Amino acid sequence: MQLILLKDVKKVGKKGEVVHVADGYARNFLIPKGLAQPATEKVVGAVKEQVKYREKSLEQAKRQEKEWAKELAETTLEFREKASGGSLFGSITRETLAETLVEKGMRIASEDILLPKPIKAIGTHEVSVRFPKTKTTASVRVEVSAL
Repeated sequence: MQLILLKDVKKVGKKGEVVHVADGYARNFLIPKGLAQPATEKVVGAVKEQVKYREKSLEQAKRQEKEWAKELAETTLEFREKASGGSLFGSITRETLAETLVEKGMRIASEDILLPKPIKAIGTHEVSVRFPKTKTTASVRVEVSAL
C-alpha cells in the first residue's frame, strides 16, 4: 500500500515521503496511529507543496543567519552598569544580550548565545552566537563600563 508519512517512522521513512508498506502494517498501525495516510494524488500534491514551502523558508532563514553573522562580527554591544572595583553589582546574562540583539533587529534566541557564565566584570568580552540552521557561530564584542 502506498502511504504518505505524516511523521518520521523508524525503518520506514521520514515525514513527507511516499512509501510502500504491507497492507496490514498500514491499516493496523500507521494509519490508526496518525503516522501516515493513503497516498492519493491530491494528498501527494499538498505534501509536495508543503515540502517546497519548508525548503524555501529554510533557505531564507539560512540566508538571514549568514547576514546576521556578518553583522555581528562588526557589532559591539555596549552596556553601562553600576559597578564597584571592577565588578558589576548585577550581571549581563544571555537573556540581556538576546534582548539587545532584538533591539538591533536580529531575532536570536537566548539559547543560541554561548555564554557559560553571566558577565560580572567591567571590560571587553567576546561572546559567541550559534546559528542553528547554518550550523555556524559568530562572535560579538561586548563592552561593559561603569556608570
